[in-house]
Amino acid sequence: MFVNYHIKRLMGYIIYLAAIGFLIIKVEQLNRYYQNIYSYNFQPPYLWILFVMIGFPALVGSLLALPQLVKTARQDGAWKVDWLRLVVLSLPGLLFVLTYIICILLPQLTLLVTAVSNILGYHQALAKVAGILWGFVLLNSLYKQPEIN
Repeated sequence: MFVNYHIKRLMGYIIYLAAIGFLIIKVEQLNRYYQNIYSYNFQPPYLWILFVMIGFPALVGSLLALPQLVKTARQDGAWKVDWLRLVVLSLPGLLFVLTYIICILLPQLTLLVTAVSNILGYHQALAKVAGILWGFVLLNSLYKQPEIN
């Protein structure tokens, strides 16, 4: 029984890893497809850009935190939020992501657009890392506190 449990757990992690890897590969293929379309018609697909730069990294971060959330959900107790972790770790990433959205929606804010463009020009992975961090911390800030009888 002990070995059977570890084999099930190992298979679960392998399937989990394969699903995340498959998802990342498919989104990157779709991203290359949209980049090719953009290179021909020069009309950026803004919703796709938002998804690739913000939504997808947040989804990956959430998927990385999912095993811990499932483990926590199986415990007894009331759900609580670790607000300190949530604010300190995820707020900077969320603010960066929101700033990026504002730059796309309101290009009239030239100073903000210039600053964000310079940051993203030199550090393109920063928005993706901020999204992954935000998605991971968002789910990891949830915990169960045992009820005191």
